[in-house]
Amino acid sequence: MQATFGEFLLALRRAGLSISADEALAAHRALRLLGYADRRRLRDGLRCVLVRAAHQAAAFDAAFDRFFPAAPAAAGAPAEPTNGSEGPDLAPDAGAARDASLTPVDLARLQQAGRALATEQIEHLGQRHVYRHRLLRAAGGEALQAAQAEAREAGDSARAAALERRHAALAAAAQQHLQRQLELHGEPRRRAEHERQLLERRLDRLDLSDRRELQAMAQRLARELAGRAAPVRHAARRGQLDLRASLRANAGHGGTLVSLKWRRRRLDRPRLVALCDTSRSVAVHAGMLMLFLRLLREALGELRVFGFCSDLVEVTGALAGADTEQAVAAALAAPPQGYTDYGQSLASLLDAHGDAIDRRTSVLILGDARCNDLPPRVELLGRLARRSKAIHWLNTEPRKRWDQGDSVIGQYRVHLRSLQACTTLGQLHAAVGGVLRAAR
Repeated sequence: MQATFGEFLLALRRAGLSISADEALAAHRALRLLGYADRRRLRDGLRCVLVRAAHQAAAFDAAFDRFFPAAPAAAGAPAEPTNGSEGPDLAPDAGAARDASLTPVDLARLQQAGRALATEQIEHLGQRHVYRHRLLRAAGGEALQAAQAEAREAGDSARAAALERRHAALAAAAQQHLQRQLELHGEPRRRAEHERQLLERRLDRLDLSDRRELQAMAQRLARELAGRAAPVRHAARRGQLDLRASLRANAGHGGTLVSLKWRRRRLDRPRLVALCDTSRSVAVHAGMLMLFLRLLREALGELRVFGFCSDLVEVTGALAGADTEQAVAAALAAPPQGYTDYGQSLASLLDAHGDAIDRRTSVLILGDARCNDLPPRVELLGRLARRSKAIHWLNTEPRKRWDQGDSVIGQYRVHLRSLQACTTLGQLHAAVGGVLRAAR
């Protein structure tokens, strides 16, 4: 039971669920109470323990169905039959157990052979033939063929036919086992590697299909950032232990701290103003940042988003639309296109939207800092830095291109709390996380 459950946890982790040691122990205790007798009850119970967010439920259900496949129902039988509670009848190869030609010993040998050969390491279809041959031999396939040959030589055709059916059933079960291992472990590893490559690919060099896939990844990463912010805020809201107040309050209990007192302190959620260059050269980067900010609204106390080429246009309302993709597209289209003028955009922010900035507000600027040989007006960025809590700049160009041509990032740098390259989704995710931590 423990070995089977450990393999299931490994499959869940490779499916994208982050399962801590405490959650694994809680799930194991739940398993001991639930047993393998009822498949539906087992699935619902483990889902309650291991699934922490709504978006994880689909991945959990898919992994559970592949690892514990429901046996085909006979005519008039329920769709999800219950099995005996003495052993793990819902083990990964339960579907093969319905073949009457296979004995429990065959299935046990098959599972033991799978663990010994580490079949969870299978990564692609081309490996199935080699693994199948090794698995079938380790599970007793050669012994069955030898017994079948002896029965034929002895003239026992009935026994030879039975052994042939048993060998064929064992080969089919081995094939089924490898296919399931490939779905549980091989495909998630390939998908994770593909996502890692996408995270490291420059956003301005992606085709349309990659951008759509990156949008789905960005939504998942943004939810992770929002989840990280919540427990920190909750712990900080409680405050620090006030030892003196606790001792005074418990003086009548002989020094035993029955009731603890905390230093209450007001904690404001981060306030953020984001300026996004929406010119064609960085529109993809701006769209990804807006997608992050849209999904992080609940983690922020106040959020205002502006788009610009020269004059600023507030797009906070457009970004709050019902459909995520349409909301981001509307926010990108709101600012009029033209030559990028960072100096004019800073003047527009201070003159028309100065009320959005105070000492509790962090300012996030995304752009390539290319002013098209127009005045950069660095003094305006200095005024903004003195009025705000901090300014963070995400540069959409590689570092080797900074201060080349009409780039003025070097002149702006003196007024920035942080300056980071943001050419990939991975860099954007790390940078936004860093800004949220600094803004608390």
